[in-house]
Amino acid sequence: MAFAACVDDSSNAPGGQGFDASTQPPFDGSFDGASDAPSAADTSLPDAADASPPPTDAGRDAGDAADAADAADAAPQLDDAGCPVPTGFVGDPGDAGLPATGLALWLRADQGVATLDGGAICRWDDVSGNARSFVPGTSTPPSLDPVGIKTKPAVLFPAPSTFMQRNDVLGIAATSGRTFAVYSRTIDTTHRFQHFMHGAPGTPGTYFAIDANSFNTAGSREGAYTTGNAFDSPIATTTNPRSHILSISSMVVGGPLPGVLVYDVDGTVTTLSANPGSAGVGVQDFSSATTSWIGVTTNVFSGTEVGEILVWDHALTTVERAAVRQYFLTHFP
Repeated sequence: MAFAACVDDSSNAPGGQGFDASTQPPFDGSFDGASDAPSAADTSLPDAADASPPPTDAGRDAGDAADAADAADAAPQLDDAGCPVPTGFVGDPGDAGLPATGLALWLRADQGVATLDGGAICRWDDVSGNARSFVPGTSTPPSLDPVGIKTKPAVLFPAPSTFMQRNDVLGIAATSGRTFAVYSRTIDTTHRFQHFMHGAPGTPGTYFAIDANSFNTAGSREGAYTTGNAFDSPIATTTNPRSHILSISSMVVGGPLPGVLVYDVDGTVTTLSANPGSAGVGVQDFSSATTSWIGVTTNVFSGTEVGEILVWDHALTTVERAAVRQYFLTHFP
């Protein structure tokens, strides 16, 4: 399996580079479930059956080995890549107090994280009912920290090139608004980290992301990135757990930036200021967006833990954002 590196930044801005992130097909829910077919009915005469010689030790050994191989191949707990199959858990947004309409993705670190021996994550399953799983985008996957955020499980992105991805944008139309909500704990407060991002590999003008220390940041700032435009907020990054909710009301070309954006940090809607080198224009064409990423970083990044991610196919209202914020506080008391 070939993996590509992911490098920082916006080729639309002076000095920037484009992301180079390979697309890895998500697990399709199938696994190899071969089993022995039942044998035909035995119609031999009793005398003929009695006359059959008993199996030799070699025959027994060969049969045992074949049976073991069949059993391993048919094991339902692993997919063809050796990753545990989905548990089938589906969350109830209504019961959680979350907006249910337009929910496109719900990733919880305490449900649906499939790991290999040693804790390396091989798949992160969507619990929204949409079955949109994420897989590692490189040969160095993130890991599961069972007590990462307030003693709750979190996915640890410990270094560069440990991002996860899937090769679509969750069924959200190119011109549609969208909302990304993330609960995370930053270990590295000074380097760039995209908590969640939609876009097209290699085309920085086609990215939309919650983006700490965005391109040409003033330094240690929470921020956002929208189609060639990088924004800082006045809110400093912190190692404390924090909620991030980024909404855009429309991705129609030409929409005013940052006017169509709402960035809510810990329940406070913050002002976004364009960083030097941004495109300086409105929303650009997003029709080529093909990929969703979690945890894209710069090559000197040293860690963030992500406890939960939710995505909607529209901008949330003030009341809905408050409900998401309350949910995070309840889930991570």
